[in-house]
Amino acid sequence: MDVTNAYANQVNFGADALEFIQAVMPAASRVQMHLAGGYYDEDFGRYIDSHSQAVPDEVWSLFRAALDLGRGKIDAVFIERDWKFPNEAGWRSELRRVRAIVEQAEAASCLR
Repeated sequence: MDVTNAYANQVNFGADALEFIQAVMPAASRVQMHLAGGYYDEDFGRYIDSHSQAVPDEVWSLFRAALDLGRGKIDAVFIERDWKFPNEAGWRSELRRVRAIVEQAEAASCLR
């Protein structure tokens, strides 16, 4: 499940990213989640999923929703970065954020 691509399609084409995730997740038997950052290209008029920036807040929110929908199916979560790599503090911060969101989702699921 490329959460960032769902977000890019929402920004670029008006597709509802959450609706897409809600439709796809039940059909999947196993899931790997992909998170990445990009930028809005003013000249091109599109959000570019370039794997070059930090994961944006909107993608983190979609990731949280996808965790709830994919409970028990998620094998891995990847943060994709192909260029403009952060320093150690930067990539560790993103990893901590993944872990915190996963832990929050797990705690919430125990309360249900």
